[in-house]
This record gives sequence, structure tokens and C-alpha cells, in this order.
Amino acid sequence: MKYPTQRLKNAKIDIFDEKVIYYFTNYYQWEKIKDLDFDDPKRQCSERIYNLSKKGYKDFYGYFASCITPHFNELSDYNWIVCTVPGHAQITRESNNMDNFLKEVHFPPNIKPVPGIIIRNKIMTEKHSKDYGERTVEKDLDSFTGDTRNIFDKNFIIFDDITTSGTSLEAARQFLKRRGANKVVCIALGKTVEDYYYGRSISDLF
Repeated sequence: MKYPTQRLKNAKIDIFDEKVIYYFTNYYQWEKIKDLDFDDPKRQCSERIYNLSKKGYKDFYGYFASCITPHFNELSDYNWIVCTVPGHAQITRESNNMDNFLKEVHFPPNIKPVPGIIIRNKIMTEKHSKDYGERTVEKDLDSFTGDTRNIFDKNFIIFDDITTSGTSLEAARQFLKRRGANKVVCIALGKTVEDYYYGRSISDLF
């Protein structure tokens, strides 16, 4: 099952539509774009996300911070806690690369990043591994744990690096809602584009 997504280019965040996963840019699987020129927009979109989320490079903080900032006014009616989907092996509350990025974003006073809200109670097989099997919400939920004292009656923005099927973000949303969270908004830096064509228009990328 795939969950509904909406691109945040000219669209606004509808904080009452919690079933939608919002994202900023398309993400192209590396095997399909690795031979493209370095300045090709498809490659640039993917490398920005990969180098930030997987390698922790700060060079791309500014780009994604500029994607997030225009939406602060849409979230000004509530106080929000910002958290991330834990990595497959994140079993401690230490900040992951996405947490480190969010610490550098200049959020307004009503939006506060807090690392380690959701962590794993066991190390999971990576989702892109052939050993992982079918992606399901239940697999993630079974591996999640967290501090429920920081969840009840709070509003959350959950960030992930890449959404493909949406199961990780949906699992994180359900984890928080089941523990009493009020509103939950899910945002990914990029959405995986599974059907790739060399002739696709650049206007489809941004």
C-alpha cells in the first residue's frame, strides 16, 4: 500500500489532512541516474538528499532549510515538536543526520526540534535490502519505542529523508497518535520516482 503524497512547491500544508505525506523534491534511485552528468537536475535532486541524510554533509542544509522556511506561517497557530523517523539501526537517542540538519534550521519559537522522540527497540534490516521483504507499517511499529511523556496532547511534525511507499512515516504517525499526540504532519525531503524517463521535462523536477 502507498500513502497519498503532496508536493510542497506552490501548495500549502493542510494541517488537518494528516493522512497526506508532504515532500519537497523528487528522488531518483542511484542506479538509474549514476551515469548522468553532475549538473543534471535529476542527479542534483537525488545527491542533495543522499549527501545530507546518509553522509551528513552540511553543504546542503541551506537548500532544504529554504524549502521548509516558507511554510512556517502555515504552522503558526499551534506549538509543534519536530522529530524524525529513526534509522534502521537507531536504538539510542543520539541525533541522526536528519536531526543534526533540523538543529540548524532557524525555526520560529512555536516549532522546536527534539531528537530521539522515536527510536528503535531493535536493529532492523534496511528496507532496500532483499532480506527485508514487504514494507509494512506493522514492521516499523513493532520496532518503535519512545518517551510517551513527550507525546501526549502535543502537535508533531515528523521529518524523513525519502518516502517511497510512505510506510515509515505512516508508522511514525500512528505511533504518536496511539500515544495521545494531537496533530501530526508528515514531511519528507524527497519522494522516490520509480518510473524514470530520460525525456522527462525539467519542469517536473521542481
